[in-house]
Amino acid sequence: MKVKVFSQSGARKFSYKHKKPFVIVSITDSFKVTPNFSRDNPNIIGVCRVAFDDIYQDVSGMIAFNADHAKKIIDFIDRNFDQVDCIVFHCYAGISRSAAVAKVVCDYKGIDSSFIDKAGIYQPNDYVVRVFNDYVGGK
Repeated sequence: MKVKVFSQSGARKFSYKHKKPFVIVSITDSFKVTPNFSRDNPNIIGVCRVAFDDIYQDVSGMIAFNADHAKKIIDFIDRNFDQVDCIVFHCYAGISRSAAVAKVVCDYKGIDSSFIDKAGIYQPNDYVVRVFNDYVGGK
């Protein structure tokens, strides 16, 4: 299984050219419009859209990652895992939220996540990792 972590623009570009079945976990800020992906690529099996802000604690007026987000993502991954060659994770910059979600999903599915730590470009959001791990640990 291939795992890709992209910025929003990188995920859009990928959605137009990938030639094997894949899914997208699309992470946006709570106040942003969700991006469009290629409707012409039949290899996009599905898109899981979640909206939460890149914060490390509860902040008034913002949406923190929570167990409902985790459940939605895990249910989507479990439902589609055997049908795809690649899982794409993206957030706006492709550094913090998407890397955190990708790391936990990789660990949950037994996929090597060391590329996230080794790449030197990702900074997984610790709050997202902690809340997500609490959720998958209880499954």
